[in-house]
Amino acid sequence: MLYPVPSNECVRAREAASGRLDGEISKLEAAWLEIHLRRCPACRGFAAQIAALAAELRRAPLEQPSATAFTPRSSRRASALRLQAVAAALAIAAVGGSFALGRALSPGPSVPALRAVAAEGDLGSARADSLEQRLLALLPPRAEPRPLRGTTTVAL
Repeated sequence: MLYPVPSNECVRAREAASGRLDGEISKLEAAWLEIHLRRCPACRGFAAQIAALAAELRRAPLEQPSATAFTPRSSRRASALRLQAVAAALAIAAVGGSFALGRALSPGPSVPALRAVAAEGDLGSARADSLEQRLLALLPPRAEPRPLRGTTTVAL
């Protein structure tokens, strides 16, 4: 048997009727629902049906699960998941190790070479300055600060 497709307003009203049963709609939406239910007999019937069903479900006694209800279906699936996790960890370790090894063995530019690039003023100068600042930050702090070039120090 084919049922007619409800309008968008009726769909919204049926969702609101369901939400009203659980206390999940606002006062404004509840007022709109009441107005719609007065005008629409199909939605009024739907709201009455779901209210009766919800009341019946709430009156039913709770079922106590048995111990056999929670036994795992198969340990084969758990083994497969563990195997996938181990494979993923090995792949991550291989990629990270090869990256670290490549960085350690590659002949990277030295700090004087970076200063030469920075002096040229090309696109790499900003990158070289950033790298130089990071390298200088790794050095231990000096006991006394040295004055900046081209400035004079005045004791206060």
